[in-house]
Formats: sequence, C-alpha cells, structure tokens
Amino acid sequence: MRGADRQTIFCICSVALCIMATLGLSMLLSGGGILKAASLTGVKGENFYAICTGGYDDIALARNTAELINSRGGAGYVLKEDGAYEIFYAVYPSESEAKSVLEGLGESGAYIKPLPIVKSKLKWASGDIKKATVSALKYFDMAFDALYDCSNSLNAEDISLEDAKVKTGVLHAQIEDLKSAFYQIATDDGDKNIISVKVALITALALIDNIDFSNERKCAASIRYQIVQLVLSRQALMSAL
Repeated sequence: MRGADRQTIFCICSVALCIMATLGLSMLLSGGGILKAASLTGVKGENFYAICTGGYDDIALARNTAELINSRGGAGYVLKEDGAYEIFYAVYPSESEAKSVLEGLGESGAYIKPLPIVKSKLKWASGDIKKATVSALKYFDMAFDALYDCSNSLNAEDISLEDAKVKTGVLHAQIEDLKSAFYQIATDDGDKNIISVKVALITALALIDNIDFSNERKCAASIRYQIVQLVLSRQALMSAL
C-alpha cells in the first residue's frame, strides 16, 4: 500500500473515532444527543430592553408620574439608581420592539434602557444538581414569554380577563412543578447558590400571585409591573450564580 493511501485511511479512522467518542458522550448524558450535552454546560445570557423615563430627584413627583403611567397601561415601576428615580413603562425581548413602541409613545423624556442578563456556566454545581438547576432556571423564559404575551393580548383586546386568569394560572402550575422537582434534588440549603435558585422560583410564583385582575387595563399594567420585577430579579440571580 502506498504511503499516501495509508495516510488517507489514518485520517478517516481518526475522524470516525472522534465521532464515536462524541456520540458516546451524548449517550452518557441520558440519551439526549449533542444538544443535550450542550444544554448542561450552563445557562445562556439574554438581553432585554426597557422603556423608561428618569432623572427624578423628588420621590413624590416620581410616584405621581408612575401612577399616571400605570393608569395608561404601563408598569409604572419606580427604581432608584445613582441617586435619582427612574420609572419603567415596560420591558421588551428585543431592541427593535422597544424602539417601535417608543416611537409610538411620543414621550420626549422616554428612552430605552438595556437590561442584559449574564450567562453562567454554573461551575459550582455538578451531576444531578447541575441538571436540576438548568431545568429549574427555565422558569424565567417560561414566565417572561407567558406574561409578555398575556399583557399584549389584553392590551389588544384579543383575550378576556378570564382568559388571562386561566393563562397565568397554568403558568403558576408549571413553575410550581419546576420548583417541586428542584426541591426534591437540591436538598442542601446550606449552599448559597441553591438557596438563590429556590428564592427565584418562589419570587416568580409570588409575582404571578400579585397580578391585579380588577379589569383588563389594570391587569395589563399589573402584568407589565411584574415583568419588570421578574427581569430585574433574574439579572441579580444570574450575576450571583
């Protein structure tokens, strides 16, 4: 056999061994394939965008403005940052959506505030704890997507108040299931990271419980208020993990 042929066969065998090793690894990770292996490396980072107005030094003036924004269907969430008060209208999953709403809002003092959520490789966790944590942290995307859709549908009058109650009720049950599953695996309450994840799950459930179902407008505004808190709490959580 010529040297060139032997070299070609050697290369082919090397590639085949690499593929077999990759497939073997994916099988060890519960048969979920290569995507399953990738999902256990941690939690991805995300970017959200809020429409805000700010620069208020007087808390009374900030609260009055927040109440006005809330009465018009916005969140009206007040946050003190760098010594001044900032008020949130709403949070959006993309900058393009935020820009579109801002243009239609027609408020000269309003602006877009990026809300980046950092990724985490969850290096503190391993084995079953890591798998359980990755699964539990899905609460955020689940909650954001459902609440965001619900608030927009209410605002567009595509769903009724009763529909909103049903949708948020289903969401509550789904997060409760994630919480129960995580609590069964993550029993070490001495670990600050495990405690943080548990608090995040409880917080998400509490935010859903705090939605105001008085009427459609108040409900949409209340959901937007809860979404702001949801995103800010997620920022803090992922920075800690």
